[in-house]
Amino acid sequence: MKLFIINTLPALLGILILLLLAVTGHYWQKFKMVTQKSPLTFDLLRNPGESVRARLEELHADLTIYLLLIPLIPFVFYSTVLSRSFYAGIAPSRTVVLNSVGIAAIFTVFSLFKIINLLKSRKAIQLELDCRMAVGQELNRLQTKGCHVFHDVPAGKFYIDHVVVGEAGVYAVNTLGREKPPGSRVTQDAKVTYDGMWFDFPDKKENAPINQAKLQSAWLATWLHGVTGEEVVVKPIIALPGWVVEAKERHEVSVINGKNPMNLATPREIKLSTELTDRIAFQLEQRCRNAGPNHP
Repeated sequence: MKLFIINTLPALLGILILLLLAVTGHYWQKFKMVTQKSPLTFDLLRNPGESVRARLEELHADLTIYLLLIPLIPFVFYSTVLSRSFYAGIAPSRTVVLNSVGIAAIFTVFSLFKIINLLKSRKAIQLELDCRMAVGQELNRLQTKGCHVFHDVPAGKFYIDHVVVGEAGVYAVNTLGREKPPGSRVTQDAKVTYDGMWFDFPDKKENAPINQAKLQSAWLATWLHGVTGEEVVVKPIIALPGWVVEAKERHEVSVINGKNPMNLATPREIKLSTELTDRIAFQLEQRCRNAGPNHP
């Protein structure tokens, strides 16, 4: 038994060292990213989905840890039993082995459940990020029409996905990323009915995004009034990329599919002055210019 333990321990120690090196390397890379000096001396504007990307990076870090725990947990219990037997000079009893296997199995199953949940969350967050980036890139085209476009605007405890400022007014755009039904074709079956209060998807109904869009536009209007001294009307919009939206009439919260948003640059009722749009854009830029080397 001692000979078996002596021959096995080097291999187990080698595995442990490799795992420790992997964990150390992972956090060393993060440490280098935080401490490395950038040639940039100014902060950058926030990109579409900036806060979502940060959540995704945190999730990847958690996922890496649990993936490393899967092979590490059995190793720890196995090496503990062998070490105890080696120094005690007796073979491990059946009870000790069963208890160790049982505890290791519990921790392993727990880690597997965490990994499964993290993978599900990663899929949802990745979809959210992709949709915000797609809508943000389309909205950036409005800059050719004289509009100012800002992304991931910090608003207290939440973020406004996109804000468009132009002669046509101020728009708070909330991106809604939803998967299409399994087996649906490119356009057919990817339809959602909107009545101003509810989204009626093929598999469920939702109204939370509509209420959220109203709250975000109200918050932005209040904030703009505080920093500009002007009563600014903020129009709420929901962007639902990849879906055909069926709405029989216009509603308080408009819905677009994210493509070809150029009509947002065309004034309809009230035309904002260049002086006011520049003041609004200046305040929003100050609020959104907090990404980059000084804000890891």
